[in-house]
Amino acid sequence: MQRANVAYAANDLLGLLELQLEVDQIDQTGLDSLDDDRIKQYNRILGDQVREIGFEIHALESAVMLDMGWEPGRRRTPTAMMRGLRADIKEMRANVRDIEADLQVFGDVKQIKRWLKGVDIVEDAPSYGEPWF
Repeated sequence: MQRANVAYAANDLLGLLELQLEVDQIDQTGLDSLDDDRIKQYNRILGDQVREIGFEIHALESAVMLDMGWEPGRRRTPTAMMRGLRADIKEMRANVRDIEADLQVFGDVKQIKRWLKGVDIVEDAPSYGEPWF
């Protein structure tokens, strides 16, 4: 019953039809006796659902492309995506190692002072008008 309520609330005609088939409320004779207008209505609703699913797939693919830093609209193979993901993981691990090394250096006040003495402050940065390091 819960599945039926969810399918009904989502206007999921296919889900409702599948549930009816599962509980034997619709048999082949019942399907054969549907009039053309009813079948056209079912087809329209199912077509709308197919389009909605297509939009959802496109949105998910676009989000993944954006997250992976790839240009939108270009389809990628799973192999290429995994290769990109492995490269991202490698880069992130290197960043973590760098941050951990910085944390060790900055854990010692004397080392921080030495580092700060080596930093040059540029007074009028051309882009922002604020000093930068």
